[in-house]
Amino acid sequence: MSISTVSYALSGKRSIAASTKQRIDEAVLELDYRANAGARMLNGSYITITVTTDGDSTVVTSDSAAPFRARLAGGTTVVAADRKALL
Repeated sequence: MSISTVSYALSGKRSIAASTKQRIDEAVLELDYRANAGARMLNGSYITITVTTDGDSTVVTSDSAAPFRARLAGGTTVVAADRKALL
């Protein structure tokens, strides 16, 4: 069974055969599967992150409601600047 079929079954975005849905539901129970909201947030969406620095301070802005991504970009930029590297 494909990853996309499982994804459709779990998200409900598309209809799949009842027998396939039943097999997926059984596997979910057997494996004690829990959706990972953090992983879901990282996949499938695009955001714009702007990082500016003057050498002394760094400002990170984002058009997303995902503050983790903005902090990650800002932290990466600060470390790169400390090492005289460009991203």
